Amino acid sequence: MDTVRHRRNGISAPRAIGLALVPVLLIGLVALTTRNLTAQASLYIKGTAQNKWDPPTSTVGVGDTITWTVTGGSHSLRFTTASTCKAAQESMDFNKPLKDEGDKGCRTDPPTRSGEIVTATVKKALTGNLAFVCGVHPTIMKGTLKPKP
Repeated sequence: MDTVRHRRNGISAPRAIGLALVPVLLIGLVALTTRNLTAQASLYIKGTAQNKWDPPTSTVGVGDTITWTVTGGSHSLRFTTASTCKAAQESMDFNKPLKDEGDKGCRTDPPTRSGEIVTATVKKALTGNLAFVCGVHPTIMKGTLKPKP
């Protein structure tokens, strides 16, 4: 039994379909590669001797790693309400546990004098701004994580 081949301009129909799919597959591969390369960033938020977070505001997305450190003074990280604590824990994986304080939120324990306070990797996009403070200086040392657009 002979296979029926349809030809147009000297190319068989199955081959023409295969050739037509190549650009589509390449565009999809480039889009996935670009998304993975641009999605991850390392952010450093420093607790300074002037009792400030530097920078006070950071924009974060899925795959980003955030490291809170102390460059002067004694600081800790605190999410001040139960809802911000829950949002932080649902959207990020922390390398150290946060101490749950019920309605008062959650915090790192104990305060750190130098080096790393805590590191978190964003696993789920933030749904809104996420406020944090220093547990030692909560009225003057405030920061915000904003979701990437």
